Amino acid sequence: MTLILWEDLRAISVGVVTRARVVMISDADGSMYVRGQSQLASDPVTVAEIIIYFRDHAEQRHLLTDPRSALAVVTGT
Repeated sequence: MTLILWEDLRAISVGVVTRARVVMISDADGSMYVRGQSQLASDPVTVAEIIIYFRDHAEQRHLLTDPRSALAVVTGT
């Protein structure tokens, strides 16, 4: 498992590899990490949106201790 600090996150996007959606994450060192739905156990689009939101809203990262609260703040529900 690779640990990337919030401060080191750069680009986060969703792409397709072998007809499967994946999350692509790059860090401050220029390394690229690709994770598919089976590795994430969740929809890559949703995971990417959550990562982007909490990267950009550090003041709300405390919500990550409760998955429902974290998802609610990202989706607005």
